[in-house]
Amino acid sequence: MKHEEYTSNPFSLSLGAKSALYISRADEEESILKTFMSVIPLSHIYVIIGAIGMGKTTLMTSVTTKIKEDKSWIHINIDSEEPILQTMNYQLNNIAATSLSPKDPSVPLPTLPINSDSNDGDIRYALDQLLLLIKNNGKKLIITIDDISNSSSIRTFTEYYLHCINEDLPLYVLMTGTYKNYRALYNNRTLSFLKRAPKITLVPLSEIRIAREFEKILNLPEDDAIKLAKLTGGYTYAFQILGHLIFGSGEKVFSDEIYKDFKTELFDNAYEKIWRELSVKEREVLKMISMYKDGGAVSILKQQLNMDSNNFSTYRDILQKSGLIYMSSYGKAKTSLPLFSEYIDIFCR
Repeated sequence: MKHEEYTSNPFSLSLGAKSALYISRADEEESILKTFMSVIPLSHIYVIIGAIGMGKTTLMTSVTTKIKEDKSWIHINIDSEEPILQTMNYQLNNIAATSLSPKDPSVPLPTLPINSDSNDGDIRYALDQLLLLIKNNGKKLIITIDDISNSSSIRTFTEYYLHCINEDLPLYVLMTGTYKNYRALYNNRTLSFLKRAPKITLVPLSEIRIAREFEKILNLPEDDAIKLAKLTGGYTYAFQILGHLIFGSGEKVFSDEIYKDFKTELFDNAYEKIWRELSVKEREVLKMISMYKDGGAVSILKQQLNMDSNNFSTYRDILQKSGLIYMSSYGKAKTSLPLFSEYIDIFCR
């Protein structure tokens, strides 16, 4: 029987969605769990950084699932575009009403509607009382926020997090974001502490582990599984797309039609979004790098872009830390995502 472990497709085509098939990043998970669950944690905040489609949300979800196995933890997931403090207050009041024992039942907790026009001080005071209640119940709160940006809501929340640490309130934060958005946030003068916050920058998955999953789940011969794993380049989203298409076809053969569909999904769902978020200069540098299939020497790239060393290094570092290029041992810059150069050649020239 084909696909004997799964009756439905275990791979996902949706960016950020949790699929039934997850290649564990055990070292990264252990690092976050050890930090948060220590008796005296070194930090109450952790940031997962990576390119779009690298598996940030999946890692965050996996870590949170393991943390919640300990019943002393309360978890709230908040959309980064929401008014975060108001949403925290609303959700925590619901939790307090059903799961927490008040220190004095005769004294109601301050409650503010989620769309309240109350001033910032009122909201912070209400949250302080809720966090004290959580602390008095011997519990801790972890907030997860996906895809952070340098928005006023995120900045306000991060400032409140600092207040909680100073007041010894049991608030922990796990966030994900691209390097550029994280960089913009910590460059804010009042939030420079984020530079010191522990972070994990996701790198491509092991192609060997991807090949093993393809071999096992898709019933592919080892040589075919290895070839497909190389096609993904270790890019998490490419692994999910390719697996989804082959599983859905019901065939063991990697056909031309599947290859075309693979590129379509990859280009439309991931690369278009990645390209849209780049600055004009970043695009110029990436276009030039993508012209060299075996990597472009820095000296040649600088000359062709008419950039001095400092200017070129700035954009090279941003693209490299964003997971879009890598530097070879020979000092050559090359795009790092599978078929990304082809996407640029077709749609971005």
